[in-house]
Amino acid sequence: MKTTYEGVSLSVTTKKNATPEGKLLAGRLNVHKNAEKADFTEEEGAVVIYGEPKSKRIMQGRTCAVYWNPEKKQYLVRIRIDTGRKDPKLIAELDFEECMNFIGRRMANEK
Repeated sequence: MKTTYEGVSLSVTTKKNATPEGKLLAGRLNVHKNAEKADFTEEEGAVVIYGEPKSKRIMQGRTCAVYWNPEKKQYLVRIRIDTGRKDPKLIAELDFEECMNFIGRRMANEK
């Protein structure tokens, strides 16, 4: 996706408070609703993501997902834990079991 903003006032905030000429910055770009103002804030530990994702999501649950990386032939299990819910440990365990069962069925079907 390419977007061109013309006539937008852009404010850039960096860690060193200097113009980062020729250097890569990673952070958050916030375009205001009226699209006349935007601000970019450099964030500590932010990572620039480019290119195609190496892993594809193959299973999506309510609070979990399984991804497959065909290059490395690896599965990735992601579980979101909401600490505000009642008994988050039990929910995480059930999500993990659901993901592992899915992976087991998929591996059995591949044989």
